[in-house]
Amino acid sequence: MFWVDDGRIKAFANDFLEFIEFTIFDFDIFAKMRKLSVEFLRSSPRAFTPFHHLSYRKPILSGGASADVNNLEIIDSIANLKFLGQLVTQTRALPIGTRIVDVIIDKEAQSIRLVPE
Repeated sequence: MFWVDDGRIKAFANDFLEFIEFTIFDFDIFAKMRKLSVEFLRSSPRAFTPFHHLSYRKPILSGGASADVNNLEIIDSIANLKFLGQLVTQTRALPIGTRIVDVIIDKEAQSIRLVPE
């Protein structure tokens, strides 16, 4: 599982059934995320469709608020994973404490570039 809050990649389940059990039926682990998702989807004029993710407008890794419904958006799944992967890769390559002065996003090329101070 890819954790967007800190870029961790961690084995989450041993098989698909265990993954479903944790993500669908374990309300302790994902209760806050489900509540926020439901709140967003009820207030959004855009319907959630297949091959899309509910994502943070400003990722948690770059200071976005994880519990703010206004920080959520519906985005194409592939684009979302590409952006997050690039963000994590670039962040890991920077020294701890580096300030980012700009973020350049090319939606057409589905690329993101962090500009450090």
